[in-house]
Amino acid sequence: MSRTRILVIAADSSVREGPCQALEGAGYEAVPVASVATACDRLGEAPAGLALVHAASVGDWRRLRRRPGAPPVVVMEAGADVPRAVRAIRYGAVDFLASP
Repeated sequence: MSRTRILVIAADSSVREGPCQALEGAGYEAVPVASVATACDRLGEAPAGLALVHAASVGDWRRLRRRPGAPPVVVMEAGADVPRAVRAIRYGAVDFLASP
């Protein structure tokens, strides 16, 4: 049985580590990547069920969403406020998580 792939996109490797560990522990295949450009390349290798994007600019993850077969995007941001969450949803994120 194959596990669902989830792209974890964050420039800082220490930020990717926590979500990757939690996802792996829950039975998912976490794929850590440092940029949206790298995530687009990884989608060419195999599809993903979700992309968890940390603190990426709107333009960056919108590029990911335009790719054929792109996964839904969840934006995660530290210290985020309501206007930023609303903006992410307006631009097509399926959810917004405020990280500690």
